[in-house]
Amino acid sequence: MYYYLITENSIEEKIFETLKQRKDYTDELFRKQESEKNNESVSK
Repeated sequence: MYYYLITENSIEEKIFETLKQRKDYTDELFRKQESEKNNESVSK
């Protein structure tokens, strides 16, 4: 049995979703995530 403790709207949630698709969460995806996060904060 496994328990996954994942916070909603967190990087862990995005990594977990990526891994479920059998893909690697690479540095490029981290950069993309940070870029999207920064763009959201600027638009608020």
